Amino acid sequence: MKNFFVAVFFVLTFVNSDQLLADWNSQFYPDRFAHTLSSSKKQANMDIGRIFFSKRNLFYRGLLSIIADYWARKLGKQQSSALLSETIIAVDNLKKELKDYGADTRAIIEVLDGKIDAFSCTCSADDATSIGKIPSSCQDLKAIGHTKSGLYSVLGSKQVETVYCDFTEATDGPGFQKWIGYQDVKSMPTYFYVQKTKRFSAKNTPIPFERAILNIGGAMNLESGKFKAPVAGTYFFSFIGLVQYPITSTVLNELSVMLYQNGQVVGMGQLNEVDAVNNIYYLSPVTVQSTLMLKAGDEVWLEASYGLFSVGYLFDSDGTRYTHFNGWLLEEDIVHSL
Repeated sequence: MKNFFVAVFFVLTFVNSDQLLADWNSQFYPDRFAHTLSSSKKQANMDIGRIFFSKRNLFYRGLLSIIADYWARKLGKQQSSALLSETIIAVDNLKKELKDYGADTRAIIEVLDGKIDAFSCTCSADDATSIGKIPSSCQDLKAIGHTKSGLYSVLGSKQVETVYCDFTEATDGPGFQKWIGYQDVKSMPTYFYVQKTKRFSAKNTPIPFERAILNIGGAMNLESGKFKAPVAGTYFFSFIGLVQYPITSTVLNELSVMLYQNGQVVGMGQLNEVDAVNNIYYLSPVTVQSTLMLKAGDEVWLEASYGLFSVGYLFDSDGTRYTHFNGWLLEEDIVHSL
């Protein structure tokens, strides 16, 4: 604004100077200068006046142009400000509308994403894949992404098995899966070895034991004499004892050791002496072994039984330990442990 008034002042000043130069001898100072100027000089001054007079028209036009430009700019700024205000209001209204639509749009997108996830798979090479069960065949292994041929562990009907999978073959081809064998997989180790250190003559009573050499898994209860299966599977049991008969004239002496499973006899060892016993140091061994299929919680124990007129006992002391009982888990029915 300041520059504008300076320009106007300059133009007006120049125009006034132009008028002075053109008409000074005849209008403004006739008495002071007329007698000193020759006619040639007067003509020159008149020519200069005409030149500046033409310039005066030019500067008037310039002044009008400057004034017009100033008001055009001022009005243009006002119109631009009004247009900018209208634009800002329109943008704010649009933002508000988009915000309202955004919440609904996000809810719709979440629903659609859930439906898409239910029917599609990203199927990246690094994605975890499941078939909802432990693989039991090469076909199951292929379904979860295995592509390298080789030996694999799969779950058989009762145990873990080893198979060879050739993934270059068709799944229904004869060479796609080859069974190799079983794996000795146990969820817990179970084996025991116990001994007696005392003489025992009671009949129809579980035989207790006083010393444990091994009792891994804690399944054997020495005091009660009973073994309780921790898992389903195949177990092996072995018993050996040394029987002593007292001196007697009885023709037949019998002593049996019976193996029980849940109250039922599943194995038995028996010792018979057919002649009268007349030697107190006459000792004979009795044994019993068995391989049993047990369920988790099944119990196994030993009992002694005698003939009608027989008398005898298991000959043991703290220093002799002739009676032994041991057992272990051969194969676990791993399917029932999962």
